[in-house]
Amino acid sequence: MPIFKMTDLAKCYIEYMKDMGVEHAPHTSRLRDRLLDACPHLQASGSAGQEILITFKSDNNDALRAAARDFDTDAFRFADVAKVVRSDIFSQIQTRDDGKELEDLLEKQGESTPLSLKILLKMIMRGPGSLASGNEDEEQADFDQVVNSVAQLISFHAVKRVSKSTTRRHNSEREKPVPVYLAMKLYGATRSETLINLTHQLGFSISYNRLHTILDEKASLVSQR
Repeated sequence: MPIFKMTDLAKCYIEYMKDMGVEHAPHTSRLRDRLLDACPHLQASGSAGQEILITFKSDNNDALRAAARDFDTDAFRFADVAKVVRSDIFSQIQTRDDGKELEDLLEKQGESTPLSLKILLKMIMRGPGSLASGNEDEEQADFDQVVNSVAQLISFHAVKRVSKSTTRRHNSEREKPVPVYLAMKLYGATRSETLINLTHQLGFSISYNRLHTILDEKASLVSQR
């Protein structure tokens, strides 16, 4: 839809008058009124202090329809996608092995989240037509790790029912490698309860208390061997 700024039209008018040998700088409001009187199929929009825009009346309906996004239809589409992905998330079989070494936690992380979630994330991050658009193996591996990490965090925080409790709770049977790995890494480097709980509050890791429960379980397994 053609849209003309009144200031631009005024400049064109001044240039035209100069070509005609007339030095004249019209007031934009008066020029607007004269333009609308001469061309009934045009209309002006813009309140006081705003740029005055000139458009064709016949284009106004199409422009309004294009601008009025159908959010109800979008909501139904989002809900359908969410149902599929959530069903896959809660159907995912989670196998936990607290006896594993720290680095081994990430060994099979790709199996901890559903394929549908990872495909959706790739589409969001790179576009629907770029599911495998890495130019180099290293670049693709880095991207796949980002997708795996985000997918695990989403799965880690997904709940079947919304609780009224203000306390964030997670099902230990559905813990993912990345949140556990990050907490263990921070604990090994800093021993900081504050830092680990901060990453937990931000949604990136398990809590300090949960970490100590896992460490106690690991120690118990080692002592039983």
